[in-house]
Amino acid sequence: MTRNEIRATLIESTIHVIGESGMDKATTKAIASPVGINEVYIYRIFGGKGQMFAEAFRVLDKELITVIQDYFKNMDDRSLNFRIRCHMLFSSAWNFMLSNREKCFCYVRYLYSPYFKEFSADEHREAYAPLMKLMSNAFVENFNISVLMHHVLIEMLDFVTRIYNGELAESEELTEAVFSLLFASIIPHMTEEKRKAVLAGI
Repeated sequence: MTRNEIRATLIESTIHVIGESGMDKATTKAIASPVGINEVYIYRIFGGKGQMFAEAFRVLDKELITVIQDYFKNMDDRSLNFRIRCHMLFSSAWNFMLSNREKCFCYVRYLYSPYFKEFSADEHREAYAPLMKLMSNAFVENFNISVLMHHVLIEMLDFVTRIYNGELAESEELTEAVFSLLFASIIPHMTEEKRKAVLAGI
């Protein structure tokens, strides 16, 4: 295998091990051995286990952002009212999470690990910055959109993991309830003009 192939294989294995077994079980041996790669390549390619975890999260974060960006064009479709546009954006991320159990668990477990703060927090915020800028005109001046969107993401991940864990049953009713809950948390921070438009169904 080439260096790039080894890198990609180790990232895929990292996602699998963390997603299936958790951070504690994600040893260099557990990640490298099943795919027939010597553990030394983790240090040669990434510099260490923490950096490899961060690269795996970067891959997942980029994939989720790409999914969201693909639906962002609908936010400018004035033929649809704002709530519908937000619902389409929500659905893109929600369906992606529900269709990728292993990736979802890996994402959540890393997000709550000490590695996230050490290796990924700043880059994660920067990666979402362009999306935050596109949304800024809908919110009151100087409002920290990043905090709100992080709250929305965490809430979505929490509900999805509860579905995967069997605590909640996946259904259209649950999907609508989650969206309504999140949308309600966003409305108070919108500009007066945008709130009026929402109430008017525009």
